[in-house]
Amino acid sequence: MRSFETLTGISKGSIYNYEAGKTRPRRPQILAWAMATGFDAYWLETGNAPAESQGDFAQRARRDSNPQPSDP
Repeated sequence: MRSFETLTGISKGSIYNYEAGKTRPRRPQILAWAMATGFDAYWLETGNAPAESQGDFAQRARRDSNPQPSDP
């Protein structure tokens, strides 16, 4: 399994600083974080669910724990 840092290029220290509110991630980091976790970039940026999908946001936010495609 690849680490979050490998998937996103964002260091653990940077993640800690973002989560602690010490620094704000730039747009490329937010997009990488969104792609790696399956969470909506708008939510990561603002903390608010996207208006058009608030009803099913939790469902869309889930990410498959196996990022590798399965064999047919």
